[in-house]
Amino acid sequence: MNKSAQERRLTCRPMLRRVYTLAKALRNKGELPTAQVVGAKTEYSYKTIYRDIEMLRDFWGYPVAYDRTEHKWKVNGQLPDPVL
Repeated sequence: MNKSAQERRLTCRPMLRRVYTLAKALRNKGELPTAQVVGAKTEYSYKTIYRDIEMLRDFWGYPVAYDRTEHKWKVNGQLPDPVL
């Protein structure tokens, strides 16, 4: 069976899709639930979600920190300009 180009793009770059989804949620809502909740919704492990959040913070410069009192990841500064 031949996959369409869009199907191939979605299946060959899952990490980019996850990071894009997290970045979009942070831009729209300014927060994310725990990595366990995000992982359960996306069917990825919480460790994978932690790595994706670390990539957003360390590589892309997103100012995100975990708020232990509210059990959420929150934006705590100026977001970088969107790349895409």
